[in-house]
Amino acid sequence: GGGETVATGGDVGAGVEGGGVQEERGATEEVLEAEHKLWSTIDTGLRLLNEHEGNTQQRIPMPSQFIGLVPQSPHKPWPPGFVFTNAVRRLIEAKAKISTYDEGWQNVANSFSLYEYFVIVDDLGFDPLLRAERLSYVASTLYVSHEDEIGPDGVTTFRQELLALSSTAARLALVTERVGYLNGQLRELIEAKAAKPKDAS
Repeated sequence: GGGETVATGGDVGAGVEGGGVQEERGATEEVLEAEHKLWSTIDTGLRLLNEHEGNTQQRIPMPSQFIGLVPQSPHKPWPPGFVFTNAVRRLIEAKAKISTYDEGWQNVANSFSLYEYFVIVDDLGFDPLLRAERLSYVASTLYVSHEDEIGPDGVTTFRQELLALSSTAARLALVTERVGYLNGQLRELIEAKAAKPKDAS
């Protein structure tokens, strides 16, 4: 919306008689689909992390500014029990109570990092493609692995690979692949723990 255009890499002349509009819509759909897949994969990872740590309540160890990038009207439904739906609601409540100091708000607020800076980017009128583009860069900083190699310039090879991609959809797909890999490691840890004899230390 808002008259923004999307670079698709197609023929400039394809826009005559609606061809470019259709191509643009296809590119937009690809980005929104990649954005949805990344959030869904992060959701899975958080559930696995909480299962591994034995948390009965869903803990989300992420900055509130990052959570503000969650689409409020996704182009298709979130997975059942999507953890960020409740997280956004709790952050809105915590921020609303920030000046009232009524009992209980501090407990909610303390479970999030920098909750006072929480802003839902959709409420700012962010174009969905800009929101997805920001996510493609920010999400990668939250998923740094000890296995990452550091280049001579101090930047990880994963980050270099990400920055070399010109397409938002491609960056989102790369981060989704990284999160999926880490989710697999968590699954292995959970399975290993479950396979341990109960009396083993």
